[in-house]
Amino acid sequence: MLAIISVFLISCTDNTIFDEYTTVDNGVWAKDRSFAFNVEVADTSALYEIDLLVRNTDIFPRQNLWLRITKEYRGQEIQCDTVNLFLLDESGKWIGSGSGTFFDNQFIWKQHIRFYKKGNYIFRIAHLMRFDVLEGIDRIGLAVVKEK
Repeated sequence: MLAIISVFLISCTDNTIFDEYTTVDNGVWAKDRSFAFNVEVADTSALYEIDLLVRNTDIFPRQNLWLRITKEYRGQEIQCDTVNLFLLDESGKWIGSGSGTFFDNQFIWKQHIRFYKKGNYIFRIAHLMRFDVLEGIDRIGLAVVKEK
């Protein structure tokens, strides 16, 4: 019986190596503000999935959210990407889970990614919307998961 429980617990272990949200002050994101996430990578043989985490409110002014994401290693920018995330579907319904005024979204940004060097990687996220001050984003985050 103990062996069965041990196998069950091992098979259910979480492969998340990083999962963090940052709160956007008062739900107001200034255009010149970016959020940094420090991810420590030890296993260079594994493949990873990187997810973007967004909590928005019902006052978000658009259907989609444009983001600029950079990845740095040892002070060098090694990747820059522009991402378009849809927070509303075509019918005008919020896509994220939740009810009332807050909606949580998890978007796959990258899959089957390999980190070729061990160490600390910094991911910076900034919005690219046409607003000097973007309202309706409560939290922004990043998750890095080892793929099975």
